[in-house]
Amino acid sequence: MLYSKLPPLPISPTPDRFLENYLRTIHALPSDGSRPPPTLFTLQSVVTNHPKHITWSNLGVHYPREKIAEQLTSVDPENPSTNTKPSIKLDLPSLETKLLKKRQGGNCLENNLVLAAALAAIGFTVILRTAAVILYVPTYEKALELPQEHLFLIVGVPPGDDDGSNLGPFETPKSSYDHECASWWLCDNGNSSVGPSEPIPFRRGGKGQGQFGRTVLIDYVDWVNTERWVMFYRNAPKEKPPSYKVPESLDEQKPDPRGIRLFLWADECIEWDSLEKINQRVCIPSRCPPGGLNDLVSRIAEDGGGIMVIGKESTGWKVVKRSPEGEEIENYGVHTLDQYRGELRKRFGLDLEV
Repeated sequence: MLYSKLPPLPISPTPDRFLENYLRTIHALPSDGSRPPPTLFTLQSVVTNHPKHITWSNLGVHYPREKIAEQLTSVDPENPSTNTKPSIKLDLPSLETKLLKKRQGGNCLENNLVLAAALAAIGFTVILRTAAVILYVPTYEKALELPQEHLFLIVGVPPGDDDGSNLGPFETPKSSYDHECASWWLCDNGNSSVGPSEPIPFRRGGKGQGQFGRTVLIDYVDWVNTERWVMFYRNAPKEKPPSYKVPESLDEQKPDPRGIRLFLWADECIEWDSLEKINQRVCIPSRCPPGGLNDLVSRIAEDGGGIMVIGKESTGWKVVKRSPEGEEIENYGVHTLDQYRGELRKRFGLDLEV
């Protein structure tokens, strides 16, 4: 069974139907309705189309607000994981209903698990990895202490025509099962509007295109005497050639201006239990009280541009639309919940049940 190429994952009893629904949703279903072959072209098509038709959203973490208010009355601050079940379900039937049927969007766990299941059903080898997301760290040592709570994929293309082997060499990631792949690619459709816009070659010095004209870089570095993979995004790639060095300003209390977001991970196998623990940590409503965290909803446009809504009820929200090169086309604020809900309906077809 093709799903054996994934760690134990609760799946739909009809994977063919799921794959057809997924490919139709992202406008990548062949005209004859057949299953596409596991080629590099197919991988590029699926990864590129996914963020154009499936919204990235963290709204499932802290909506509906009424239920959260009820849960907050019985919160144990010393042990938040015991207060309630996560508001997000990671079994594939639930994800299929939310992302493909109701079109509500999802976070990194949801988007990349749906992507992983679809790629495995097509015939790719899919390896799950988690990374720490670094925005502000005082020292390199502190970065190693951050929890690895972002999910992404490393995908293997089997040998055959258009297997990408001519674009090597590639690193072979560690996994708990045997595999024979001609090329390996890092794929991440769960990173809002700053993620890669295409599969990135998995190797030291791997480089590819990010959203809004950014460049995505991958390297394997000695990080405080600990070997780690690192991936980061560069702004303004036209200004000067990209550097594969770790941004020096990680030692400062501000993001590096060359790479707006940094990911750090060890090449270790991820099991299903690990994902459930991440879900417990980041997706329990009691940790996200109303007005406490920014809502964030984004989607990539057909031309490579994109739209984002970010903010919270206590301060208002901002709508930002960007060109494929990252230039702002629109930027305006909305200040009431009714206006905010209207923007979500107009821009993303989302309706908050609050």
